[in-house]
Amino acid sequence: MPGKTEFFNPENLDFPLQEEELQQISDRLLAEHAVPQSEIRIICLSRDELRDMKREYFAEDAYTDVISFPMDRSEDLLEGEIYISPKDIARNARKFGTSYRNECARIVIHGILHLLGYDDLTAEDKDEMTRMEDKYLGALDF
Repeated sequence: MPGKTEFFNPENLDFPLQEEELQQISDRLLAEHAVPQSEIRIICLSRDELRDMKREYFAEDAYTDVISFPMDRSEDLLEGEIYISPKDIARNARKFGTSYRNECARIVIHGILHLLGYDDLTAEDKDEMTRMEDKYLGALDF
């Protein structure tokens, strides 16, 4: 399954996962969802930059740890961008009592699930996404 996951960190923000690990996460999820080709970009931004995006694209003035934008989803290709805020991920790791590395992997999984078409708008949807995140975190040993 040819897939490409690229990582961009223009401000050199603290992020514990390497590009190879991000590729491993993508490969696992996309294989299980029968996606033959992918182009996924994961971009680290500051808290304020991601908040500005949330305001601009979702009309919500709030800090967030992840925003996903599907660009193309066809039978043969999944293309999208995942924007993450390492500082917000670190805050959530402390809040939930987990490691920063584990929470980073969870957020990347969460972002990819959004690209695959999953939502977390209802409590039921959130529970389903959390179950899938837990499943992949366990399978990938994060």
